[in-house]
Amino acid sequence: RSLGPSRAKELHFSGRFIGAKEAMAWGLVNRVLPPQQLMPHCLDLAKEMSKMNPTMLRMMKQTVNDGYGMSFKDGCENEQNVAYKYYKEMGAELFEKMKAFIMSRSKGAKSKL
Repeated sequence: RSLGPSRAKELHFSGRFIGAKEAMAWGLVNRVLPPQQLMPHCLDLAKEMSKMNPTMLRMMKQTVNDGYGMSFKDGCENEQNVAYKYYKEMGAELFEKMKAFIMSRSKGAKSKL
């Protein structure tokens, strides 16, 4: 699916293997690193992820996995449903803390995007 039918056929019919740089150009991998940089990069990524709420991380992963085969509209609806479920289960105190954090970031904060 990620390749699209033309590239999938090209690889299947030719039996050709593609290298790391071509796989990255085709969107099959996120990045290509020299072997000595691979583990430090993975550990840095794991450290970033470990700072996230584990329940929210699981829900985001499930939302992406579920939404992959959905239409855009259905995927957006699924994200809304998952977010609603998460916020409903988090409790009033945690919700207020999250709301305060979001509000503090929106007062003149510059986006990094």
